Amino acid sequence: MPYPFADGDYSLALGLAPMRGDTWLDFDEQYVPEMSEKARRLRDEYDSVFLALPGSESGQAETLELLLQHLVAFYPERFRIPDGPAGLDGSGHIENLTNGERWDTADFEDAPLDLAARLVQEDLCLMSPRGGDIYVLSAGSVCFPLRWELRDKIGLPLAAIHQPVPGYDEKLATPADLYMARLKPHRPSWRCNWNVVDSPDLYLRQSLHPQDGIDGNITQENAGTRLWIRSERQTLRKLPKSGDVLFTIRTYIRPLSVLEGFPALARGLRQALEKVPPEMRQYKNQLGIRKPLLAYLTRIGG
Repeated sequence: MPYPFADGDYSLALGLAPMRGDTWLDFDEQYVPEMSEKARRLRDEYDSVFLALPGSESGQAETLELLLQHLVAFYPERFRIPDGPAGLDGSGHIENLTNGERWDTADFEDAPLDLAARLVQEDLCLMSPRGGDIYVLSAGSVCFPLRWELRDKIGLPLAAIHQPVPGYDEKLATPADLYMARLKPHRPSWRCNWNVVDSPDLYLRQSLHPQDGIDGNITQENAGTRLWIRSERQTLRKLPKSGDVLFTIRTYIRPLSVLEGFPALARGLRQALEKVPPEMRQYKNQLGIRKPLLAYLTRIGG
């Protein structure tokens, strides 16, 4: 799990860095329970967690092909394509050696991104060019959102997707659009995002966890077990055939108490929280927990 607050800094910035190809995806001990949760969301609320616009099929297919090639190259102990090299173009079967699932790619001919997301812990979003430097969200499999709804974002350009974020329009809208347009297929990148939340659920939809629903019984004594660090590792890569940009979001959740015994990390989080502007504190839903959270971090981190 990344701890991007470790240096005690906070700023509203793209924060993108070059990414090595072999670090694109991350598998850990949470794979089985998280994939089970994904499967449940897709079964019970498919139209909420997977959406795709007409015309996005080529980018979706390219995503699946790229993902399959990556999985069998870097994780042969986890995935196998029984059809051999001929199946690497997304036209065969994929076996998940961890949970025993076997998928026929032909069953996902109309929604290849759906199958791609059923193989990895990451949520997947496809951004497609619409002229100039504008990219719109054309397809997504988002099972673990942080208080936003895929149906509210599908079809929107990057700036409109991030419209609720304080300062995004003034500071990040133009740089983000330019970055997407200029991104090269051979130069993928990554960034991190983080927050402190009052629920261990990966699936934090706005309708299930409204921002005014903070538990008022959180104190500095119980904050370690009543609050959670939510960290996101996000990657961007340009798809060479379609020109779409694939955006992945890997979400990690750990109880705040994991910082006990790591005073430097606790101090880093406290210092970063103190630098978050008031309007961003409200957006991140930190106002109701700020006082006990800072007191707890001061106690364990000094």
